[in-house]
Amino acid sequence: WRDWVIQAFLENKPYDAFLVEQLAGDLLPNATDDQRAATGFLRNGMNTHEGGTIAEEYRVAYTVDKVDTVGTSILGLTLKCAQCHDHKYDPVSQKEFFQFFAFFNSSDEPGKGATNANTQPVMPYDPPFGAPEAQWASRLKELGDLLIHPDPRLVRQRAQWLESLPPPTVTANDNAPGFP
Repeated sequence: WRDWVIQAFLENKPYDAFLVEQLAGDLLPNATDDQRAATGFLRNGMNTHEGGTIAEEYRVAYTVDKVDTVGTSILGLTLKCAQCHDHKYDPVSQKEFFQFFAFFNSSDEPGKGATNANTQPVMPYDPPFGAPEAQWASRLKELGDLLIHPDPRLVRQRAQWLESLPPPTVTANDNAPGFP
């Protein structure tokens, strides 16, 4: 998901498409793997795999968290108060909160996660073969070559800097523990 966000910014993706893909990319007609990965935004929430967890209770808590996260990050509103009551001057009523809640409540995400694994549903991801690794290998070779054959100008500058330093001095610390 993080890589998708970075790529969306680099591509200057229109904001409406940016939001649609994060909220419902998996529901788009002929959704691409990237559009499905975009919905990782909604997966960046609470999760537990503790023993004794009541799955339905936690599923509802996770859905409330999604409503709050989307409200805060996309709408610029805090919606937590509307879960319990109406405020005279708040733009979102309790009824509207639960209408918003209903949108996320249709998810089949369980209320209990898996130990040492991703909670279902998951999307397997196979990065393009060798793409980053080839870049890293090239950069590592370049840096290794610099260690073997450093830039002569830098070697001279380092030598001049070392010559300009005062000689190292070692002094006894008479107050150190263990010294008389």
